[in-house]
Amino acid sequence: MTTEHVVPAVLESYGASRSKSHCDYLNIVVPGIYWGRIQIVNGQSVQKKLFYFPAGLPEPIALYPLNEQYGAKDISQQKNPPGKATGVKLAHGYYGQPAGSFYFSGSSSSFVEFPNNGGLDARYSMTFAAWIHPENSAGPLFNYKVNDRGVYVWLESPNKLVAKFEIRDSSQPYAIQSDRIRLKMWNYVAATYDHSAGTARLWIDGKEVSRLNLGRFEISTQGDVRMGALVGDPNFYKGSIACVQIYNKSLSEQEINAVKDRCPIKVQSHHIGCYADKSSPAISSLEGRDPLLDGDPQTREDAKQKCARVALKRGYAYFAIQDGGRCLSSLAAPETYSKYGLSAACQDGKGGKMASDVYEKIKHVGMVGMLFKIPALDSTTTKLPGAEAQAVCRTEKATLAKLNSEDKNYFVFLQLVKPVNPSSSVWIGLSRDAEKKFHWSDGTSMEYANWSPNSPDTSPRNKKNCTNINVYTGLWEDEQFDFTHPFVCGRVVPATPRDIRVKLMDSHSALVTWTSSEHPQQVVTSYYVEYKVANDGQVSLKVVQNHNSTSLTGLQTHAEYQVRVRAVNGAGGGIWSPYQTFSTGKTYPPRIDPSSSVRAQVPGETLVLNCTARGGPEPTITWYKGRKFLHRGQTLVIRNKSSEEHEVYTCRASNGIEPDDIVSVTVTSLVPPVLKQMWGTGTEEEMSIKKGERLSLHCETTNTTFADITWYKDDEPLPGQRSSSSHVINIPEITGDDFGVYECKAQNALGVTSMKMRVVNAERITIMKAAIGCLATLCILLLIAVGVLVWLLIKARKTIQASKDPDEEPEAEEPPIKPAGPRPSDSDFMIPEVRSTGSPGMVTSHSSNSAYTPLKSGSSNGGTSQTYQAS
Repeated sequence: MTTEHVVPAVLESYGASRSKSHCDYLNIVVPGIYWGRIQIVNGQSVQKKLFYFPAGLPEPIALYPLNEQYGAKDISQQKNPPGKATGVKLAHGYYGQPAGSFYFSGSSSSFVEFPNNGGLDARYSMTFAAWIHPENSAGPLFNYKVNDRGVYVWLESPNKLVAKFEIRDSSQPYAIQSDRIRLKMWNYVAATYDHSAGTARLWIDGKEVSRLNLGRFEISTQGDVRMGALVGDPNFYKGSIACVQIYNKSLSEQEINAVKDRCPIKVQSHHIGCYADKSSPAISSLEGRDPLLDGDPQTREDAKQKCARVALKRGYAYFAIQDGGRCLSSLAAPETYSKYGLSAACQDGKGGKMASDVYEKIKHVGMVGMLFKIPALDSTTTKLPGAEAQAVCRTEKATLAKLNSEDKNYFVFLQLVKPVNPSSSVWIGLSRDAEKKFHWSDGTSMEYANWSPNSPDTSPRNKKNCTNINVYTGLWEDEQFDFTHPFVCGRVVPATPRDIRVKLMDSHSALVTWTSSEHPQQVVTSYYVEYKVANDGQVSLKVVQNHNSTSLTGLQTHAEYQVRVRAVNGAGGGIWSPYQTFSTGKTYPPRIDPSSSVRAQVPGETLVLNCTARGGPEPTITWYKGRKFLHRGQTLVIRNKSSEEHEVYTCRASNGIEPDDIVSVTVTSLVPPVLKQMWGTGTEEEMSIKKGERLSLHCETTNTTFADITWYKDDEPLPGQRSSSSHVINIPEITGDDFGVYECKAQNALGVTSMKMRVVNAERITIMKAAIGCLATLCILLLIAVGVLVWLLIKARKTIQASKDPDEEPEAEEPPIKPAGPRPSDSDFMIPEVRSTGSPGMVTSHSSNSAYTPLKSGSSNGGTSQTYQAS
């Protein structure tokens, strides 16, 4: 579609509007199709250009800039409750802007928590987008639930981005991941879930890097949200995060790239001057080329900052404001902005009719104390020989760029050289002397090198004594000094002052102190101290020379102030420090909150010490080991404990009101628990006690401080209210239910051990002992009685035996039973007649002593038989 296809009669129906510049512009917005403009001169369209841009971007349900200006506030139309930031500090943003992000320290006490009253609940589809600058740790970027992992976006490892979409009211997770995260660099990341398609996607720097079909389900996004650290989870994110956006729909690739710069940022720049313009503009216009440049330029809010941001995104070093708000910028702006000379028609920094206020955007290299730029020269002198380029840099209070580290080299290459896209390589400040040794413009030797494969030329007679950076590769090449090239200048600016501290002198004055860099090249001539009442636009400024402190007087009482410091030298001003807040309200000395004075560290694991304090103003926490400074902040992380058995760390709280508060924490290596003994009022393994008496059991260990003591009775946990301390169990009046087996269990991360003691009723034992005594007595008496009886029986037997006739023959033995034979008849049996012994008629074959006499012989059945008669 082109403008020729847009019939003028229907332009108005699409909401076309006419600008109020010296030329008429017709801004066209065709909903969902194009966003474009037509330049109208004398009623005729002379310039037609349309830009594809989706009209009506979706509104986020939450938008958290996470910067100095907005903090953790939601600036979306939903206006969700602001997040609570704990243990985070401001850091440079994704375009190098100071205080443009939140920095998380990688500890359990460094996090931001967002309350979710329903406004953050996406439920069906969602998109998470943010800028992240990770260092070297894993942890939560955005996690629904503060003490568990719900729907989340995490770094599972330093370079692995993971998004998990959990089914609502369930713990069933579905995760998608990518290992393309770049460490110590800014990454623009996004994660989406499309409910209608059942698809999840991951995006890095606007490009899709992973896709997974999860199926359709409602997602669990109803909980509160944590960033940086969860409750009880050992993984903590370390690095910066900025511009967090949440949508309740799955954004397309085009939409994800369109909202990349949705968060407002503040770009630092300095004014070059007011320059004339003509119908053939010195700098091209950016109007209609970015959604930030919305509406009528003359009524546009914050026109300068919006223009600076658009120039920043496109890599342009210079930009200009014309006619009250129109944004101008281009790659060639540093060469062309002054082609028509100076002008006096600019007003309020927003230019004027045919006049432009020109600005140079300041680029920062972290905190390294260097400022680089490609000088804005006349188009006929853009390329200069090496020596002349150096002379031009010196007029800027700089030298040809000193790229003595990889960070600086690639910053200049990626942020300055490539965006300008010069037609040839660019001079830097490395040259070779008569002794064929390379050194930088300030005379220092070359320690870092980034030469191309065939450089430098080491042939004896070569004249390549200067160095340039290749516009395509970023590598260095040596070159003869009389060749002409564009060039990069660099100057050493003072490092940002640190350790800003405020001590209240009284309710109307305060002493501000700071620490400056001791780098020999970062000479400071003065400091600017800026202070203001919080949320007040009126700023006061003090210039301090030769001191690292100053007094602020005439302060309002019961007011909250902000103060920051900036170092200045002949090369210019450095970067402002972050604001330090103090109060002139009620003042009182710091008091450290109570905490354990002894801590144990598991070998090979990290130990975190926390120290919090109260005071007016809010105290500053500093950690020491002996007299050695370790860390400033509430949390101290001990990663590698020395071989010493005990180490003592000191927490100091100070707020300028004397005296400071100091506590010490002893750290020792953790060992498995060892129970020495368990004792009470009885033996080692059992004790007796009467009802109503006091029961006191002691569990003595060799390392009680470093083990959790738990008490059990009959294998059931004992209620805590009965224990006055973890090592002693006290029962004031013991009852029948209190008797049983008590167990003391000691446990820590390295092991568990226990000891038991039986507690019995002493009264029952007494009764049992009496019963046992009686029983024993009865048993003894019974044994005596039995013994007597046995003795009597034995004596009686002996008496009987002694009374018998000694001449009496023993009774004859019964004859043996005869073998079975014919059954005798009834007549063979006769009742014997009793006779006296020794009667006549005894058979001679039998003994005369026999008591029986045969009566009859014979057998009716042919056998033999005998009948005897008792004698």
